[in-house]
Amino acid sequence: MEVYTAGQAFEEQPFRVHRGKNLGTNDVVDIQTFVVPLGFPTTFNTPNNERLCGPPQTVEDCKNGGWMIFNWPRTFTSQGDAEQYVITGK
Repeated sequence: MEVYTAGQAFEEQPFRVHRGKNLGTNDVVDIQTFVVPLGFPTTFNTPNNERLCGPPQTVEDCKNGGWMIFNWPRTFTSQGDAEQYVITGK
């Protein structure tokens, strides 16, 4: 989990999901800028509004149980399976 303070910015990686949560008592304002190639959508609809997350982008993403959160474009059976996906794309 990453924690940001007032005025900090962060970048979302393509096909990754973030679930922001306000841990403080002050209102939060979230300003988003989408930088995508011309003609590409900023969001993708999923069947039945299914929550999808993935794919892992680095071997580090797969460690400490991280491999279990990724379910797009497929689920993974183990850390090694997810790491192999990062390395080979399969």
